[in-house]
Amino acid sequence: MKDRKYLAVSIKHSAGTRFTLWGWERTKDEQKRCFSGYLGTMDYDKCELYSLEDFQEHYGHGFIKCDKPVKMTMDLVRKWNEYDTVLVDYEEYKAFVSSKN
Repeated sequence: MKDRKYLAVSIKHSAGTRFTLWGWERTKDEQKRCFSGYLGTMDYDKCELYSLEDFQEHYGHGFIKCDKPVKMTMDLVRKWNEYDTVLVDYEEYKAFVSSKN
């Protein structure tokens, strides 16, 4: 569960299929994670990567869905609008976004 393989998608700051991702720069494994989501990016190769534990330790549960990742879908923002942020698997997100271009 400590694998850094999840992107944090800001539901609050995304619209349709334009997703705002947390962190404007990816940290190294030994560095402290960036939890300032509103300095986000749309570039999945630059955004921060997290483990589930990173978010659970920093936020717990509540307005951020961090108990498990969600499935990447076209209606992600509408489907998960009760949350401020959700976590999505990096490879799944990358494949989804790449298929839309």
